[in-house]
Amino acid sequence: MLVQTRGFEVAMACERVGYSPLNENAVEYAISATKAYVDELERRAVCLNGKSILEIGPGAEFASALVLASYGASVTLADRFLAPWDAEFHPHFYREFLLRWEGPKSAIEAVIKRGGYEGVLRLLSRPAESLEGISGESIDLVLSNAVLEHLSDLPKAIREMARITRPGGVHSHQVDCRDHRNFARPLDHLLIPEAEFSAERERTGCVRGTQTRLQEILEAFVPFFWVDAFEPNSFADTDYLNSLMLHRQERIQAFSVQSLRVTGGRLWLSKKRFERRNMRFLNPKRIVDAFRF
Repeated sequence: MLVQTRGFEVAMACERVGYSPLNENAVEYAISATKAYVDELERRAVCLNGKSILEIGPGAEFASALVLASYGASVTLADRFLAPWDAEFHPHFYREFLLRWEGPKSAIEAVIKRGGYEGVLRLLSRPAESLEGISGESIDLVLSNAVLEHLSDLPKAIREMARITRPGGVHSHQVDCRDHRNFARPLDHLLIPEAEFSAERERTGCVRGTQTRLQEILEAFVPFFWVDAFEPNSFADTDYLNSLMLHRQERIQAFSVQSLRVTGGRLWLSKKRFERRNMRFLNPKRIVDAFRF
């Protein structure tokens, strides 16, 4: 089974996240995101046919999941707030997607014909921290996009993802550790005392993101997964970062400037065939070097 995650949309997913049937930008984004998934999986020689895939936090439309299903994968979508089929939105959106998509499309055609996802995708209204209904070691691939930073209990979610992933199974997680209130000042939330920020996360459903840094997220996966690659793709401005380092806040002083500069990236992981909870990275220098820019 392959698991794919595209974002923590909360109830906004049910409100179409501002999409409309004629919103070409939304369709183009879905095309580019799907193509990026498929191209990267092919580059890494990940075969989709016959695999079990899970996507966590898929958002308002499931185009990329349907394309993966069109490649012959069995796809499950998991989210606490799964967006339901909307007869006024989804058929139009998927028809527009089909006009622009040049790859396999049988699953998309099927949901349009059926007027829903039944029999094409498996939908699981569960949070990542509690994936009940998914058997242990049954998933081949897990994907997510801007989801991990919004989870209320990341260590618990990682344990759950480890439980359901087959030994050797692959994970791909895009993580955005910026302050979601103001991307122009992506580390301002680190100035907030941890207890105060934790209370805000609990009160607001974690919409502001996380104070946890990418290095800490990587380390949380290590007891269960090999870190195959980390691809930084979001960075704090140098002048902003230098001004931030003048603060004596403990959370900021705990990290080097080069580490704090990396605010987002994609994690590629593979499930260990055995657990060694005290084990560190296979090559710690390789991970550290990823944060030197």
